[in-house]
Amino acid sequence: MNFNTASIKILAAAIVMTGFAAAPVSAQQYDFLSPPNPDTNRLYRVNVKTGEMGACWYGRDKGIGFTDCRPVGEGAGPQVPGRYKLYATKFESEKGVFRVNTLTGAMSLCWVRRGSLVCTAFNR
Repeated sequence: MNFNTASIKILAAAIVMTGFAAAPVSAQQYDFLSPPNPDTNRLYRVNVKTGEMGACWYGRDKGIGFTDCRPVGEGAGPQVPGRYKLYATKFESEKGVFRVNTLTGAMSLCWVRRGSLVCTAFNR
C-alpha cells in the first residue's frame, strides 16, 4: 500500500476521533502491603487518594479457607485528600504498617486492635 501525507493525516484524525488513540492510564486506586512479621498473613490496603484503610487475612474453618476482613475503626477511615502509600518497618515482630501522605509527609501507624483496624493520628 502506498500512503501519501494527506491519507496519513486523515487516518490520524480518524484514530483520534474514534478514541483509539492512547488514553491516559488511570492512576492506581489502592496500595497494598503485608507487615514484616513472618507469622502474620495479613494484607493491608490504603485508598491512595482518601487514605481509607482496610485489612484482611486468610483463615480456615473445618478445612475450608476464607478471607476475614476487619471493620474500619478509629482513625482508619477517609482522611483529607492526598497521595497515600503504605510502608513497613524492618522490625520482624511488627504487625502494623505506616500510612504516609506523600504530599505532606504526615504519617500514622495502623494495626488491628480488638477486632478492628485502627490508626494513630497523623504526625510529622
